[in-house]
Amino acid sequence: MGLLTEGDPPQLVNYSYRGGDASLTYKYVLSPLAQFCVDHFVPMTMAPNLITFVGLMIMVSSFVLSILLNPTLEADSQPRWLCVYTGLAVLLYQTLDNMDGKQARRTKSSSALGMLFDHGCDAINSVISPVTTAACVGMGWELGWVYLTSTVFVAFFFQTWEEYYVGEMNLPVFNGPSEGLLMTAVLCFFSGLSPQGPHFWTRALDLTALHALAPAALDAVGLSREVLAAKITPGLILITYSNIWAWITIVIQFFKGKSLLLLFLR
Repeated sequence: MGLLTEGDPPQLVNYSYRGGDASLTYKYVLSPLAQFCVDHFVPMTMAPNLITFVGLMIMVSSFVLSILLNPTLEADSQPRWLCVYTGLAVLLYQTLDNMDGKQARRTKSSSALGMLFDHGCDAINSVISPVTTAACVGMGWELGWVYLTSTVFVAFFFQTWEEYYVGEMNLPVFNGPSEGLLMTAVLCFFSGLSPQGPHFWTRALDLTALHALAPAALDAVGLSREVLAAKITPGLILITYSNIWAWITIVIQFFKGKSLLLLFLR
């Protein structure tokens, strides 16, 4: 069974992107920044897909450096400069990803192929970015890395799933491409510039004073012995999965009065 059915190619030719980003950060900061960069630094002759590809290659370079210099993704092996570079790579990827669509509209070259290429690059980045982030916090190839990866995969899958059936991609007020990438960049910068470096995330928490006030509660969750990184990942999961029900509800509303088996037979 192929990725495309017999009736898909004509629909691909006629495809046009519909959607929006409700993020205030995107509206007032990221989008104006991308538009400024397109207007002042990108020539009319540059293809939008080239902008997308350059952004992906920047992230790939961060991934390759992380694997070569820190194959275990542990804090002891992570150079501080690589954390800073990863943070810069994330910001550049985000900006270039916002610029490609604006360049396409500027040059009147928007196409289904361009959107497919953009989504493909985002899919590749959703695989490599958890690796570089895990290296910056010294997470290692442990269960926490699986949690971190799932927050990216699940959000990307359900957002694309919604677009496939509803025909629009509407990002919520707090979303991964905007606030999520900014938070990732800040985390990487903190790992590279803080006095403790990546070890900040793997040092045991000193909660002696709090333990005297609520020993039973702290023992129950293990805060006095667990590392901070292990406490971050459940929060990431909560943020990601909090949007899932909204996406499912939208799709179910779209199929209201129809057989929900269509969701699984397409």
